[in-house]
Amino acid sequence: MSEKVEYFSHLADEFGRSCRIRWPNLWTKRELPPSLWRELGELGLLGLSTPESFGGQGLSVDEIARVSQTFAQAAGIQGLVMVVQSHNLMADWILGHFANDKQKREVWPKIVTGEATIAFAVSEKGAGAHPKKLSSTARREGENWLLDGDKAYVTNGPIASIFCIVAVAERNKGRNKFQAFLVPRSSSGLEVKESEEVNFLKPAGHASLSFKNLLLSDDCRLGVAEDIYPLLVRPLRDHEDAAGARAQLGGYERLVHAIAKNSELTSLAGRMSARLHAITLCLDQDNSTKGLLATRAVLADVAAGLESIMSEIPEIFDDADTVLANDLFKLGKVAEYAIEARFSQHGRNLNDCA
Repeated sequence: MSEKVEYFSHLADEFGRSCRIRWPNLWTKRELPPSLWRELGELGLLGLSTPESFGGQGLSVDEIARVSQTFAQAAGIQGLVMVVQSHNLMADWILGHFANDKQKREVWPKIVTGEATIAFAVSEKGAGAHPKKLSSTARREGENWLLDGDKAYVTNGPIASIFCIVAVAERNKGRNKFQAFLVPRSSSGLEVKESEEVNFLKPAGHASLSFKNLLLSDDCRLGVAEDIYPLLVRPLRDHEDAAGARAQLGGYERLVHAIAKNSELTSLAGRMSARLHAITLCLDQDNSTKGLLATRAVLADVAAGLESIMSEIPEIFDDADTVLANDLFKLGKVAEYAIEARFSQHGRNLNDCA
């Protein structure tokens, strides 16, 4: 671990330990206190992924994930960790890989202070992020683009100043081709509504978007590819999974430490801690799909054990840690169908090798 990662992990640990005291019941709130967000910016924790040339720290995704793991264990508020991690990851992935120089100059310095946050808008109700089912469109209007449609489940949507909107630009023989755009929140024709449908991971917020005749200049477009979806959307899932695994690991580490305080559960806590240590070693060595599947499998076992304890000893956790546990259990079921498909494919591969 580099000195810079150690430094920001230490900052995240100190700040995380103070959160429950300084912002009581934060895990029940629907929005972040401005003072908290401002302090995160002052500490440099909102510019972890931003290049040093733009005033940030220039950390890699793996390094950001390590800081997030420490933050999650210290704070015990998974929604808060998700807000900060998503803020950094979206800046890294969207700006770092697809933005033009003008977009980077305008947005990256504001990311560092928290003045700007990018929210990723690809999913739609009833379609998820499936490329064949998405219906929002982007069509050429001379030198400009005209966007129409709706987006749902937009993480960090309530606090975002900029949205990365992915829309169908061409339909050809059943295949959609997509373009993506950086869209300021203040754009005429864009309506942002807080979503009531994602009722966990507080204080992380989600939003839905509606846009009608949303006129954008070509300067708002991300990248130059004919179809941005396979370059932008598909790899982002693995990008988020790799970082999210460590954040969840930090949350589970906190819960296992809590049950270890019960003298009758020390052996069980020891076994769970050993499993979490195995996950840490796995993530250190293997961020591939197979390594992330292994992480999922072990975390599911730990979650099942914790759920069993909570059913037998309801008072095992305080209110905040009970919310943390339930948030982690629900996170483990997000995109469950897609994860099961990956496990099935892994099983088929084993059969082919037999």
